[in-house]
This record gives sequence, structure tokens and C-alpha cells, in this order.
Amino acid sequence: MNEEKKTSPLPLIGTILLLALIGAAMCYVYFSPARRSCAYAADGETEKAGELYEAWVKDNQVEAFFLRLMVPRSAEYVLQAFIRGEVTYEDASGRLMSLAKLEAPLGNARRTAEKVQEIYGSVKAWDLASELEKKGDTRGAMLAYRSVSEKDARYARASEKADALEETYKSEVLASIGEPGTVHAYEQAKNALEEALSVLPDDEALKAAHKTLKETFALKIKTETLPVAADYIEKGYYYEAITMLEKALTYNEQDAEVKTLLAKATTRYETFVRSQVSIYLHNSDREGAAQLLDRVREELPEDVVFVQLQSAI
Repeated sequence: MNEEKKTSPLPLIGTILLLALIGAAMCYVYFSPARRSCAYAADGETEKAGELYEAWVKDNQVEAFFLRLMVPRSAEYVLQAFIRGEVTYEDASGRLMSLAKLEAPLGNARRTAEKVQEIYGSVKAWDLASELEKKGDTRGAMLAYRSVSEKDARYARASEKADALEETYKSEVLASIGEPGTVHAYEQAKNALEEALSVLPDDEALKAAHKTLKETFALKIKTETLPVAADYIEKGYYYEAITMLEKALTYNEQDAEVKTLLAKATTRYETFVRSQVSIYLHNSDREGAAQLLDRVREELPEDVVFVQLQSAI
């Protein structure tokens, strides 16, 4: 006759004890000061979170361990609440900063706060771009759409809008240039191109237009200035010729013809003044010579010949 095998109660008791321990651990975690301080911070109850942390978590290694596990989840909860529009940017930032203080110096909540800031900035950029586009501010709208974050669901659409506005902006700038007939019109056109290039520095069309504008206007100024300045020199209006040629030189910095004629006008003026000073001194009129040199020094304060003449009397 076979004897019946008796079942030992030990495995069952062990299982029950294990489940009891797991249940106790879960209860401890759920009701732990670390979890509750995170919950308070995530719900915006900053003062309660801080008080609980200071009293029960700060110097407790076990609670600090739980805190490191719970803060990222709480931070994610705040982030999702912000994305869903359940909390404002300011509120979400405040809650995340509260969580960041609890887990310092790990930085999980701080990094989540940076995500919130990026999302908020992206939303504001989109709203601003839409508003500027309605107002006809092509450049401003383009730049604002470019500021939409890659993490924003509208990023691809924002990029498309920015590309379209970029082409419109370039067309507007290029069409506004024309052929400036005055210095004022030239400066306006140059400034518009340089402003566009500050935004689109690698655009070949804008760079070519900027180069052509400068060269064309420089040639215009040179062509208008040289014959008049040459006539002034022959008539003895040296200072007037010098003034005209110096202005022309600002647009023709390396032009040999302008530089040569300017040197000629300056030399003629220096020769004339030197002869007049000699006449004054020959007639013992030192005061007259001094007054003449004072006047020409006001006109050309850096002229070496005039400086030497004035120091010699």
C-alpha cells in the first residue's frame, strides 16, 4: 500500500510572505514622503513639497533613493499637462523648478523645464509669425517661422512658410533697389541689401546685387565728379575740388584717377597757400599769415604742409 505524500506548507507560507513584503513595499513607496513631496511639487503645492522634503526626505538615504526614481515621472507628468494645455507656461515652469530643488543636483526636472521653455518659445514664435505675416512684415514673419522648434508638430509647415516668405522677401528687396540717382537713395538701397544679407548671408543673388549696386554708384559718382573737380582746380577752387574728390573717394576707394586728381588739387592748394604766406611775411604781416593758416587748418587740419607753415610763424 502506497503512502500518500504529505504537502509541506512552507512554500505556500513563503509565497504569502513574499507577496506581503511586496505589498508592504508598494504601500511604503506610495505613502512615502518622497512620493508625496514629488506629488505636491507636480501639483503646484510648492510650500507643502518643501516642508515635507525638509522634514522627512532631505537626510534620509532611502527616501532620497525613491526621490531620484520619482522626480523624472513627476516632471514628465507636468510636461504632458503643459502640452495638453492644462497648465500655463509659468505654472509648469514653477512646478518643474520646485521638482528641480528636490532632486538637486541631478537635473532631470531642470532638463524637462528646458523642454517646456522650448515648446513655449516655439508656440510664441508661430503666433508671432502668423501675426506678422497678416501685417505684411515678410522679413519678420520669415524669421519667426524659422524659430519654430524641430520638436514642434508644426515644424515642417513652418519651414515651408519660411521658405516661401524668404523668396518673397528677396524679391521685394531686389525690386526696391533700382538705379539710385542720389546718395540718399543709394544709402537706402545699400542698407536694404545689407540687412537682407545679414539674414541670408550666403544668398548669391543678394551678394551679386550688392556688388553691382556699389560698383554702379561708384562709377556714377566718379563720372560726375572728375570733370567738375578738374575745372575747379583750373579755376583755383582748390578746397572745393578737394572736398568733392574726398567724397568721391568714399565710393571709389582704390580708384587711381580719383586719387591722382585729389593729390593734384591738394598740391596746388598747398603751393597757393605757401605763396600767400610768403607774401604776408614779406610785407611783415605775420597776423595776416596766421589768420590764413588758421582758416586753411580748419579746412584741412591734418595737412602736413599747413601744420609746418603754422609752426614756423
